[in-house]
Amino acid sequence: CGNVWIEGKRIYYRKHRWIMEKHLGRKLLPNEDVHHKNGIKTDNTISNLEVMDHAKHTILTHTGRRKHKAEGRA
Repeated sequence: CGNVWIEGKRIYYRKHRWIMEKHLGRKLLPNEDVHHKNGIKTDNTISNLEVMDHAKHTILTHTGRRKHKAEGRA
């Protein structure tokens, strides 16, 4: 996350989303997420980024993670 300059204004933007939008030449749709393929969230190289729908991204990023809020510490 960080700031980017758009039309002379400093705007807070998730850097991986900004990079993907520039690569695609369009704004991301509301249901589109940008996934870091190697899991390293600071690696924003275009080869490490992939656009996918929010539902798929949620399943992919949370599969295998431990649940702890509702069930107590697991």
